[in-house]
Amino acid sequence: LGEHVHQAGSLVTDSRLRFDFHHPEPLTAEQLQAVEHEVHRLILANLPVDDQEMPLEDAKATGAMAFFGDKYGDIVRLVSMGEESRELCGGTHCRYTGDIGAFKIIAESGIGSGMRRIEALTGWGAIDYYRGQEQRLNHLAAMLKSSPQQVEKRLETLIAENKAQAKELASLQAKLVKNNTADLWRNALEIDGVKVLAAEVAAGEKKEWVARV
Repeated sequence: LGEHVHQAGSLVTDSRLRFDFHHPEPLTAEQLQAVEHEVHRLILANLPVDDQEMPLEDAKATGAMAFFGDKYGDIVRLVSMGEESRELCGGTHCRYTGDIGAFKIIAESGIGSGMRRIEALTGWGAIDYYRGQEQRLNHLAAMLKSSPQQVEKRLETLIAENKAQAKELASLQAKLVKNNTADLWRNALEIDGVKVLAAEVAAGEKKEWVARV
């Protein structure tokens, strides 16, 4: 997203996470997909996660990211994931990135001016999410009398058929209104030089009758 992005807060558990960061606008679907792809690349790389304590200045010299500057003491804990990531962190971590297993973003939202939040599932949490999505897809396919692989094509066909039927119905209703209004006018009364028509109708849309009458 750019060099302006910096972490502004986070929550990490064994099955989910929340990540707050600086960014001026919502992420697109393509950007979210790219984030997921990058995270899975590092998970599959199964990088070793090492930590060591050292003086703050020595840690900064390694290029490690520091998120809460003035909260660090003279001795800090440096967490490294291969050559991909170095940061100052006091929390616990898995021993290899592959231990994370899976990663799925489930929400992206704004939490303030120039601030965004990503919420995601990991490990079994992500796997359970994918299983739930698969079950919903299978249920939808059964409702449409289709296979999961053909659901999109089946929906496109049904939508096209619905549009064609709606167009045909509108045409038939217009013809019905036209015929009925012609019959009604034959029964119109003339009162003081003004034609008056009063009748109860039960077909077509109100706007069709108003337009015709």
